[in-house]
Amino acid sequence: MRILYTVPLLHTANEIMVEGRGDFANLPEEHKRPYLRFVNSYWDTIERRIQGYKVNRVYLDGYSGGYWDSLALSANLGSRVANTVLDLISKGATLEITDEMPLVAKTREIYAKLGSIPNPSLREFETKMLSALMSRDLFISRNVRATLGENEAGMLFHGLTHCPMNFKDVKLIGIYSRKKLREKLLRTGALGAVVVNMMDLHQQILKIAEKSGVLPQLADYVDNPKKYGYNYSV
Repeated sequence: MRILYTVPLLHTANEIMVEGRGDFANLPEEHKRPYLRFVNSYWDTIERRIQGYKVNRVYLDGYSGGYWDSLALSANLGSRVANTVLDLISKGATLEITDEMPLVAKTREIYAKLGSIPNPSLREFETKMLSALMSRDLFISRNVRATLGENEAGMLFHGLTHCPMNFKDVKLIGIYSRKKLREKLLRTGALGAVVVNMMDLHQQILKIAEKSGVLPQLADYVDNPKKYGYNYSV
């Protein structure tokens, strides 16, 4: 049996500001403090829960290859996920290519455009994001299925706007309940509510994708790219 542990990502202050997520740096301290306090307690919980786990392969949302020693720099700057991934690597896990850079770039480009629209509607997110987001989620599952060996365990660190799907014969085990995470984020105040709104919005997009019947077509495109005149870099 192949097992994949899934860990939702919450970003520390440095990661949020480096990635330019909104105007985080300019938010009042009273808005940031409870959120960041929860982020740190969240990672404390994750690190405690996975102690002793035997993990053969690590998958990191956004990692498309290259030198993983950049994780050491991120860890030194305060990245809790980088620190956690490095700890798993030090215990023998292999960091696998997880994402496809063109898909990552496309997603970031769309986010930037939507960020310039005041209060974008679900319809605007649906038309602009559905294909890119679902393709990334399906691509991640493709890479996990291709690299995770029989009787191996992997751990996937994924953004809150991603929904692991189509892993076929790989058993998924969540390390932290998405429902509980949502509830705790709401308790942190305005900033947590913004994150939860994004989570809910993407859940709605996923439901639309499931009802529209577009997922099987996207899954076939991701699993059989050459049939459509495209090939991934990995």
